[in-house]
Amino acid sequence: NASGRALIIPTKLKSSTLN
Repeated sequence: NASGRALIIPTKLKSSTLN
């Protein structure tokens, strides 16, 4: 759902920052 995507997208951005 939209709420799940809202949490998943920032998580992917944080992962990219760590990498």
